[in-house]
Amino acid sequence: MIDIADPLYFMRHGQTDWNARARYQGSTDTSLSELGELEARHNAKLLTARLQSDQVDLSQMQLVSSPLKRAQQTTDIISGHFDPMPPTTLNPIFRELSVGRWEGLTSMEVKQRFYEERKSRKLDRWRFKPQGGESMAERSVEIENGLRELQPNSVLITHCVVLRIIFHHLTDIAEQVATSVVTPHVSIWCWNGAKLHRQD
Repeated sequence: MIDIADPLYFMRHGQTDWNARARYQGSTDTSLSELGELEARHNAKLLTARLQSDQVDLSQMQLVSSPLKRAQQTTDIISGHFDPMPPTTLNPIFRELSVGRWEGLTSMEVKQRFYEERKSRKLDRWRFKPQGGESMAERSVEIENGLRELQPNSVLITHCVVLRIIFHHLTDIAEQVATSVVTPHVSIWCWNGAKLHRQD
């Protein structure tokens, strides 16, 4: 478990059309769907309630976003919920991992085209990467360092696999478990008092 500032808040971007169609996105710069925009608005309300519960001084809050469009759009919706709007920073450390030649494909299409590659993923999901992609192990240190640089009262809007890596570092859960953590689009995770809490 790493030593970082608190409180910190984490959320995933809203749904995209590719999410709805179960397509691998990775570093492809997709946009929010209509449902994704609604989810972002709902998360803004969840965040407000959580900040009030934690008695956070909203003037000290800041938003940190992945530079990918779906995260930026979510961040803009969250920011617009507050008056005045909090400062926002784009941090490329928290962009989603690339899945190389799998991007844009469904799981079934990957199985049909790259059967052996997909099969090898089950052996070690933490270190696996598709051709042209990145592994969680490769990005782990960079993301850990990014976490250490976050200021108290930061709200990080990022992606599914990045959140899995973050939760691995915050909770010391096994790498094998970290690869399968469910990160829904509508949830707020709070790191406060050396514990991770989820609110949805």
